[in-house]
Amino acid sequence: MTASTELCLEIGGVSLLIRSDELPLTQMLDWHRPFECSRDDPNVVIEIFGNGGKRGIIGATDSPFAAEPFRQYLARQYARDRRFAGSQANEDVPAAVLALGEQCWTLDSFRESWSRLASDTDRYVMFELFERSLLFLDRQQNRASIFVPELQALSKFAVSGVLYRHVQLTYALLVSNFGGFVLHAAGVVRGGNGYAFVGPSGSGKSTLVWSLQGREAILADDSLVIREMGGAFKAYATPWNMLMGSWTSSLVEGVREAPLTFVGLIYKGTRGRLEELDALTGTSMLLANVLPMLYRFDVPSSQRVLEMAARLCERIPCYRLGLVRGGDVWSLIDGHGELVH
Repeated sequence: MTASTELCLEIGGVSLLIRSDELPLTQMLDWHRPFECSRDDPNVVIEIFGNGGKRGIIGATDSPFAAEPFRQYLARQYARDRRFAGSQANEDVPAAVLALGEQCWTLDSFRESWSRLASDTDRYVMFELFERSLLFLDRQQNRASIFVPELQALSKFAVSGVLYRHVQLTYALLVSNFGGFVLHAAGVVRGGNGYAFVGPSGSGKSTLVWSLQGREAILADDSLVIREMGGAFKAYATPWNMLMGSWTSSLVEGVREAPLTFVGLIYKGTRGRLEELDALTGTSMLLANVLPMLYRFDVPSSQRVLEMAARLCERIPCYRLGLVRGGDVWSLIDGHGELVH
């Protein structure tokens, strides 16, 4: 086995260590280069495996999936399999994993194993993406394992695309442990202050960002991190956006975060319109744009996100913001357009 390839990223003040014994992470670095960092004590650890990394996901003693329920299941499976009768029954589970070989490392086997073992849904979660990969998440340990059975057969671009989404999902599900959440939003810095323009696909986020290119610093056009620290909220840049160039220029200039001072829940209108929202309505609309949807979270994480969103909407002005193509968003925000109370 080759030496582990590691990549450390810092996104929203949270560091992620990504490592793989099988996959060069060069292209992932290209997609995340402005976020590269060096940390000895990462907040989140993500390990990537293919068929060649069988020992890593469940067998390694430092893996989050070497927890006792998994080890007991593997021991039972090993004891029942008489084809390996030549091995001692009291061998350690990692040895059993090696002996079982390829038959344990198919998506169907993992789905079946997981359904038996994942009784603690507040701690462990599994996601399948593109019918080609699985993400195992330990919410308490802030660790994840990504299993791509066809890792060696996929093109570098395909692998990077799969991992790009898995890393995004891992971060979004764990950042609440660090006082944050990810919003489906564009982020802009103006006068040192952060503005979040929140809305689903097609609401006009990317169009707005492009209209502001060259005039304001852009944090994101599709995915924005919000974190609460010391009673204040900050908006942070992310690499997970539709239009890569919309954040690159700002990040190259060193603009990565700003204190959040405005939240606009945007929609396409026939005229520019700014409608002030009460805290309850703002919270409800904000939660509808958390990534991923709240039902993907465990109960404690959902509670944390809900409470953070409520505090945000109590402390920071929230508006419904109607946008028209070619309109001046700052005229509305600065009070020179139509404002509805």
